Amino acid sequence: TWRKTLEYDANQIIVKSEFGRSTWEDKYRYIYRYIYDDDGLLQTYQKKSPDSSTGEWETDSTNFYYYEGTKLVRVET
Repeated sequence: TWRKTLEYDANQIIVKSEFGRSTWEDKYRYIYRYIYDDDGLLQTYQKKSPDSSTGEWETDSTNFYYYEGTKLVRVET
């Protein structure tokens, strides 16, 4: 069972891109979600950001973790 969910919200991360003579800046907002099990061990990490056209939150990536003894192992997704 997942009881603890911590969210980290990083606001107004500036991404500056240059292509040819054009320069533009986009502001993105990300949510980082860390899900822990009852023992406080990390199980899941998610990164979400808003879709540029709809503004809906979408999951960029999800990583799952398990422990081998005391070693944290990430499951590739």
